[in-house]
Amino acid sequence: QDQRKNDEASIAELSSLKDDEIQSLKENLDSKQLNLDDAVEEMKRWRFEHEKVEKEFTGFKKEHEKYAQMTKEEADAIETERINLDRQLSEKTKEVETLNT
Repeated sequence: QDQRKNDEASIAELSSLKDDEIQSLKENLDSKQLNLDDAVEEMKRWRFEHEKVEKEFTGFKKEHEKYAQMTKEEADAIETERINLDRQLSEKTKEVETLNT
């Protein structure tokens, strides 16, 4: 009878220890899940920031390309104008030389 009571007490103690251990594991798991949830939210936030910066960069790149194209067109127009002015100067110089002779 005493042995049976001792066995039951040991089983109850082991059961209590197992319950405590299970509770501790659950709390640990819950804590890790919260950390994981926080990490996922942080990752989503950084992805959003990355996409926002990438869109801004793409916008700046397109704007730069537009201005670079405008600058090239302006440079081409200036070069064409310079060529025309050189031709006109050459023509006027010939006219003056012809008049002087």
